[in-house]
Amino acid sequence: MKEEFLLKFRGVRGSIPVPGKTTLRYGGNTTCIELRINGNIIIVDAGTGIINLGNELMTEFLKNFKPIKATMLFTHVHLDHVMGLPFFTPIYIGTTELNMFGPRYYNQDFKKSISMCMQSPLFPVEFDDVQSNCIVNNIKEGELIIINGNNNPEIDNVFRPTKKTDENSIKIFAYQSYAHPNDGVLAYRIEYKGKKVVIATDIEGYKTPDVRLSKFSKDVDLLIADAQYTEQEYQNAQGFGHSTINMAIDLAKNANAKNLVLFHHDPRHTDEKLDEIHKYAKTLMPNCKMAIEEEVIDILKLSVVSNP
Repeated sequence: MKEEFLLKFRGVRGSIPVPGKTTLRYGGNTTCIELRINGNIIIVDAGTGIINLGNELMTEFLKNFKPIKATMLFTHVHLDHVMGLPFFTPIYIGTTELNMFGPRYYNQDFKKSISMCMQSPLFPVEFDDVQSNCIVNNIKEGELIIINGNNNPEIDNVFRPTKKTDENSIKIFAYQSYAHPNDGVLAYRIEYKGKKVVIATDIEGYKTPDVRLSKFSKDVDLLIADAQYTEQEYQNAQGFGHSTINMAIDLAKNANAKNLVLFHHDPRHTDEKLDEIHKYAKTLMPNCKMAIEEEVIDILKLSVVSNP
């Protein structure tokens, strides 16, 4: 099998989807990231961006008749991060296997939280009634997910490891941020073949970078960070659980990240506004770019391999 570590942005917006002529270049779907690592599919969050991903997975399934199998990581269950799950077609296919991981909220299992996006009277199909095999797991800081080959992911303890790993293992670490309303969010660090990607959305930096998150992201090859607000917009949004462009760049510099992608774009920001933000951000950090829906990044080569 060809060695690969590819990351594709499926949805890059926060809060609400914004279809229309003013969001064509950067995209209007809410958060979803797809990773392909040596035949393994890893999906981070299930905003509306997951819908097109599901349609493409179904095309692959119908072409090859190979059951769909994916590891799904959820940062949290606010609506913009889960609203696409009920419309993710593979979840209704009996041969599909989805290993889902997410945080506990208010001392209740993640399964109870994720099930709430598919329940009456809001949706006609209950989560427990879907035909796919959904294996739902709690994950927390201090634990990591290990994928060896095409085997099912396993949870291990960072400090007391019991699972065998090598350079071919996919390792996924979790970090708990409390700088987001209602029990915070998880950030994830995905490691493979010595390369590291951190996905840290829905975090708020305040005036200084989060020291713990900086350590978690230390020397990362690619940092994908929440940067929803401009400095002016933040004056009326402090405490909402999102960062400014400057906060994301400060975090990247403090962590010595090699590359930064600004993520979770504000739904009010048009393509032209995001162009302005990108131009400004590049003056502060040259190795900085905007997340663009459908763009693919080769993590092993640290290069963009496909533009929408």
